[in-house]
Amino acid sequence: FSFNDFLREMNGAGTAFSALDLMGKTVAVIGDTHPLYVVTYFAVVNGNGIIVPLDKEINDDELVNFLIRSHAEAVVYTESQNARMAAIADRVEGIRYFIPITPADSDEGRDRVLSWEALQKLGAEELAKGNRSYLDLTLDLEKPCALLFTSGTTGTSKGILLSQNNLAAATNS
Repeated sequence: FSFNDFLREMNGAGTAFSALDLMGKTVAVIGDTHPLYVVTYFAVVNGNGIIVPLDKEINDDELVNFLIRSHAEAVVYTESQNARMAAIADRVEGIRYFIPITPADSDEGRDRVLSWEALQKLGAEELAKGNRSYLDLTLDLEKPCALLFTSGTTGTSKGILLSQNNLAAATNS
């Protein structure tokens, strides 16, 4: 997976998010280590959206709670989460798109499921038509771009919002 692959996937996902009215919105990501997990993270934050990275080990009730509390409109997930997403879908009505990186056979025709492959196809079609809404976007460095949930060791889990400037400052320090 080269840097060029990363850039192509990120621009495709970001452009598709724009076409789906997800650019600037909240998108969750959950699953195993995978290059497209990171691509999703960057596509969302570079589209002035809010990424919500979720721990794959949390229980279903907490997962549903975080998806609802974050106001996520889409969730991208790796193959290990396929059955789990199908099981909780009716509990998170605010999720407009379930985006499996590797869809299960049972996802075929399932309501609100859009595979990563279909997302990339949409992004490529939009780019070919001249849609530059994602590519030409000016980042708002003060706008929240990441919502991180704490483990809740001292009580209820809390969400921490970080901006591009927060992330850059943490990286530089």
